[in-house]
Amino acid sequence: MARWLALDFAQTEATVAIGDGATLVCEHAFPARLASENGMTEIARLLAETGTRASNLDALAWISGPGRFTGLRIAAATIQGLSWVWQKPVASVPGLAVMAYACRKAGLTVPVFACLDARMGELYWACYRIAEGIWPEGDLHVGGGASVHLDDGDWTGVGEVLERPDLQDLRKRLARLEPAAPARAGNLLPLAELAWQGGRVQEAHTIGPLYVRHEVTDRDAPTLPVTRTGYDTGEQE
Repeated sequence: MARWLALDFAQTEATVAIGDGATLVCEHAFPARLASENGMTEIARLLAETGTRASNLDALAWISGPGRFTGLRIAAATIQGLSWVWQKPVASVPGLAVMAYACRKAGLTVPVFACLDARMGELYWACYRIAEGIWPEGDLHVGGGASVHLDDGDWTGVGEVLERPDLQDLRKRLARLEPAAPARAGNLLPLAELAWQGGRVQEAHTIGPLYVRHEVTDRDAPTLPVTRTGYDTGEQE
């Protein structure tokens, strides 16, 4: 069981957390727009509050994407810098996997469709076969509701964006909807611990944000082609 410092700056609310294995010890939240100025201050405050020193930590964890472009870049720089200075490995956890893994049920494999708002009428989405204690594998995609392909099965849908009126047809293809566990620092701990146990942690020089959309800098210009599993620098603010 690892002692974790975890963070997420890619949502509207930034979060930093201390965890023992999959168990949350303490989490702080603050406005994500202040992450560049206050991120390290909040981390220092959290360490002091929990009596944690860098030497007590086994590893670091973060939500690597998809999400707000600026927040992902700040989070990547922060987690990489701490990894270099403290000589700690890092678990990079996709936010959609965090949402999907919260739907796990003991002894069952649960098909989960997880999605986030990608703006411009699109979704970030991925399909997972969730089993407790197994790292969730799934390709990340971006596109409109009509682009979603679901294999046969009773799919559980997670993601507040599924309430959008334009996604009514997609909702009908799902067996049920469940409230989404927010992609935040405290909620990524179970997957961070799986990454630790399965040797999925990274060294500092390999860390980078997980992007899904090609660059879109001019909203009036034609949208560039979408990459299904690659990288992008598209702003999501």
